[in-house]
Amino acid sequence: YQRRVHGAICFIFNFFRIQHNNLELLQGLVLPILTMKTADKGLGLVGACVMPYNFFLHSKLVLTREIDNTNSYEVRTAFKYFRIELVISLFFSFIISACIIGTYAHWSTYSE
Repeated sequence: YQRRVHGAICFIFNFFRIQHNNLELLQGLVLPILTMKTADKGLGLVGACVMPYNFFLHSKLVLTREIDNTNSYEVRTAFKYFRIELVISLFFSFIISACIIGTYAHWSTYSE
């Protein structure tokens, strides 16, 4: 666990250390434009965010709760907290994955 946290911190640090065009980053978040040159980076971000985190994390969140399935109030309350936990964890995973892909994108197109 500690290695993953250190790795995430390193990628976040490298992402903010690189001189990005902030206007282009914001435009890309609002209206992404994929070209042949950028398609692999965009697909990498989608694949890195959606697939592992959504499947494995969500199943872990669901399986860690003891819920009485016959009590509708308890089920609704559990779903409410599942959604909150999932949104928070996916937000942080998106930030980390975006920093990884952004660092990769910078260094893959870097020319001295």
